[in-house]
Amino acid sequence: MRRTVHFILTLVLLAMLSCQFAAAQVRYTIRSQKVEIVGTSNIHDWTAVVGKLSGSSDFVVENNTITGIKAAVVDVDASSLAGSKGGIMNRKIKECFDSESYPHIRFVLAKVNGVQTTGNVSTINLVGNITIKTTTVPVEFLVKATALASGEIEVRTSKQIRMSDFNLKPPTALLGTLKTANDVTVNIYFLLKK
Repeated sequence: MRRTVHFILTLVLLAMLSCQFAAAQVRYTIRSQKVEIVGTSNIHDWTAVVGKLSGSSDFVVENNTITGIKAAVVDVDASSLAGSKGGIMNRKIKECFDSESYPHIRFVLAKVNGVQTTGNVSTINLVGNITIKTTTVPVEFLVKATALASGEIEVRTSKQIRMSDFNLKPPTALLGTLKTANDVTVNIYFLLKK
């Protein structure tokens, strides 16, 4: 009887250990990025790109397949946003975000609604809290995360966001002649490394 109990306990322990090795939570950091904000105005379309950001994510990786995400944080240097229309636009962006008083735009993962995986590509439905100045808004994203043969992870997503939801006033220029639209699209690409 004692031998049987010992054998069963050994099996349970081995099963627990093998599960830990099969599904490991791994910390990844952003190695390179391309984040752009795309908008329109009554005169022309425009883009603004993020020059500097940092961040990390804790992915659950099982047999080189992404099965979940437990944590994610991204900090954007608000003063690093650069527009496609030159110095006047850059000044308007800095005024809009008040980057001197609020130098960071922050994303923090709040919850994961689901993960679907096909091959090495996982589609993750998640909600993150985005803080701009003093306003924090939960935003839902559909993220494509690809596990690369190199062990790195590519992350891509695109989301339309309304500036007024963050208490941002869409910039104007040329004595109010140029007016930007309230809706912008944020396109995100991250390459993450262990």
